[in-house]
Amino acid sequence: MENIVFNKQPRMPLKRVIFILSFIIIPTVNFLVFYVYVNFDGILMAFYTPLIDGSKEWGFQHFSLFFQDITSGELKIAFLNTFKTFGINLIIFPWGIVVAYFLYKKIFGYKVFRILFFLPSVINSIIVVIVYKSLIGIDGPIAKLVQDLFNLETTPALLQEPRFANAFVWVHMLWLSFPGDMIIWGGAFARIPESVIESARLDGASWTTELNKIILPMIWPTFALKFIMLFSAIFSSTGAVFLLTRGQADTITFAVWQYLIILDNPPSSSLFNYMSAVGIMVTLVAMVIVVVCKYFENKFFKDVDY
Repeated sequence: MENIVFNKQPRMPLKRVIFILSFIIIPTVNFLVFYVYVNFDGILMAFYTPLIDGSKEWGFQHFSLFFQDITSGELKIAFLNTFKTFGINLIIFPWGIVVAYFLYKKIFGYKVFRILFFLPSVINSIIVVIVYKSLIGIDGPIAKLVQDLFNLETTPALLQEPRFANAFVWVHMLWLSFPGDMIIWGGAFARIPESVIESARLDGASWTTELNKIILPMIWPTFALKFIMLFSAIFSSTGAVFLLTRGQADTITFAVWQYLIILDNPPSSSLFNYMSAVGIMVTLVAMVIVVVCKYFENKFFKDVDY
């Protein structure tokens, strides 16, 4: 029987090992400390309340408080506004595709429309908010128009009155909703072979047929990804509420509510533990929503390669 000889791999020189570790150890420690430890500690915070003497009271009190707050008070208003904002985003989603499609088809004045849609996204958001506030302020033309439309005795402060504030926060959100999506949709449309579009045109396909039967099926991977991302960010739907109203006049959303609690309270406050419990709950709900959306997406639609 022949002897089988195994060739041993030469040992890596110690200097080379140290050299490689010098590149790996710092990002590894950074990941363990600032991601693993921070997130693990953040999860634990949801299950205890810090006491004055430095001890901790363990339990599910923060989760109980969350279920109480969600049915009344400011948190209830925040969730309602968040879901309304998400509903508007859901309506805007297909409309954004239609707008991007017409720009892709280079309709009359498409260059002007591109400038009108993209200009606010290029300018600093605070400057855009200042301009928007001046347009709808008491001395602006929009407030005068609302006064005449509703036969009001005085000019309304549109961002300070609950009956108008949310509507004009959403108007601002609609104004700025197109630019980012148009870049993505425009890139997806640009990948479609021109020969396919030309063939459909020769067959007499209308723009609705072209959009529904050719464009959408061919950009389905981008569509599906954007759709999943839209639902995954359901609890982050907010608009520029903080800059416009700081959550006043019943305009607060869940994201702004979280931010204000962190901003207005010291790190030693037990509200940070409460926010940890809230974060766990909304994350679990968001995960379920995304998994369900992904399931139906894979069940009824197939990816397209071209």
